[in-house]
Amino acid sequence: MKRGKKPERVHEVLDRVLEQGGFAVRLQQSRVVEQWPQLVGDHIAKVTRAEVVGPNGVLIVSVKTNAWMSELALLEREILANVNRATPAHPITKIRWQLMR
Repeated sequence: MKRGKKPERVHEVLDRVLEQGGFAVRLQQSRVVEQWPQLVGDHIAKVTRAEVVGPNGVLIVSVKTNAWMSELALLEREILANVNRATPAHPITKIRWQLMR
């Protein structure tokens, strides 16, 4: 540490590094994965699992059956609107549905 320079708090350094590295946006968007059940409700949460948010803001969601995948694709705009209420500054751009393995 250089003399004359005030010590910084860890959270301040971390915030700066996350912001400079472009990770702050991804961190905000990734909270959707944790909040998925609350954002979509029990009915949809029982047949889906939010997996990850890609670097381009695409949310990957696993779905139990093809029938549910078709239904959810029709509801995507509504689901995206609910999801983006949780991350208004850094919205999810699209949902990619995939069959659960």
